[in-house]
Amino acid sequence: MRRKIKFVILLAGGRSGSSLLQSLFDMHPQILQFPGDFRFDHLFVNILNEKDPEKISQMFCDLNPFFFDSRLQKNSWSIDRHYMLGKNKNEFYKFSTEIFKKHFIYFYNNSKKNKIDKIIALHQAYAKLSGQNLNKKKIIIFHLHIIEWFKNFTNYFSQFNNFKILLTLRDPLVSLSSTINHWLEYKSGRDLYSKSLYDNYEMHMNMMNVLYKFRKKVSIIQLENLHLKSNKVLKNLCKLLKINYQSSLKKSSYHNKLWWGDSVSKKFLNGLNPKFKNKFDKNIFF
Repeated sequence: MRRKIKFVILLAGGRSGSSLLQSLFDMHPQILQFPGDFRFDHLFVNILNEKDPEKISQMFCDLNPFFFDSRLQKNSWSIDRHYMLGKNKNEFYKFSTEIFKKHFIYFYNNSKKNKIDKIIALHQAYAKLSGQNLNKKKIIIFHLHIIEWFKNFTNYFSQFNNFKILLTLRDPLVSLSSTINHWLEYKSGRDLYSKSLYDNYEMHMNMMNVLYKFRKKVSIIQLENLHLKSNKVLKNLCKLLKINYQSSLKKSSYHNKLWWGDSVSKKFLNGLNPKFKNKFDKNIFF
C-alpha cells in the first residue's frame, strides 16, 4: 500500500472554499484525509521525530483532540463547526483514541518506519477507526490550508516530491471583502488586526509568486466554477487526481454527516450552490 499512496496538498487563497472542497472528498473510497485543515507546525514535527509508535499515537491524539470528539470544537479556536453536523445541525463524530492507537501501531509496524510512513500510517489508522475500507485508498488529501504550513512541510521533507498541489481561489477582491466583513463580525473582530489584515492582503497579492518558487505545478480550483460548473470541475479534478468520479462528491459532509460551513460565515451553507453569486462590498475599499 505504501507505493500506491500519493499526497495532494490542499491550500486556500483566502476565503475560497478549501474546506468546502475537502468536505466533498469525504468518504470517497480512494481518499484518505483528516477532518479539517491540518497544522503542520513544530508540535507535529515533534511527533514525526519520535520513534516509539505508542508515543507517536498518543502525541497525535493529544495534539488533535477534535478528530476524536468534534464536540470539543465548540469552545475552542476552531471555526469548523463539526459539532453542528447533520440535517438538524445537532450531530457530531466521536471515536476511541485507544482503538486508534492500536490501529496506528499495526500500520506503522508494517511500514518502512520513515517519517512519510508515519503520516501515512496515521491516516490509515484514522480511516480504519472510522470504518472505511482501505483496500482502494490511493491518495491522501493533506489540507495544510495556509502557505506557512506548506513551507513547513516542504522544509521538513526537502527530498520528498510525490505530491500535487491544489489551490482554491476566487475573485481576490471578493475574497478580501469576505475576509474583512466576516472576520470583523466573528467574535467582535478580535482576530482581525493590523498584522492579520496585512497578512491576508499579502497572501492574496503574492500567493502565486511564493508557490512558483517551489517549482511545482499548481492546479487551481476556482470557487465560482466549483459552485456553478460543479459536474465539469469535479470530473476534471478526478481525472487530474486519477480517482473515480463518485456521486458522493456532490455532497458536503464530514464523516458522512452534512456540513454547514464554518462559523465565520455567520450563516449555514450546505454545500454546492448552483445559484452562487459573489458579494463584493466596495465601501470597504478606497
